[in-house]
Amino acid sequence: MPCETVFTEAEWRAVYQIVKRRPATATPSLGDLLVMIAELGGYLNRKHDGPPGPQTIWIGLQRARDFALAWSVFTAPSAPPNCVER
Repeated sequence: MPCETVFTEAEWRAVYQIVKRRPATATPSLGDLLVMIAELGGYLNRKHDGPPGPQTIWIGLQRARDFALAWSVFTAPSAPPNCVER
């Protein structure tokens, strides 16, 4: 299932960019994005680690929200230089 069914574009793009350190070329699956969010919460994603727990997901979601807000602000089209358009 694509992650866009649950997360906004700003949310998943911001998380992907922060975790992978490169822009997304395709929409990740929901499972892949949840692992990335867990990594933001401290999950190490090692070979023999179990699945991330609720606290790790919760912390990751809080950080993802902050990154998505910053993503939205910095990628928004800039306002005209004056309040009055000519």
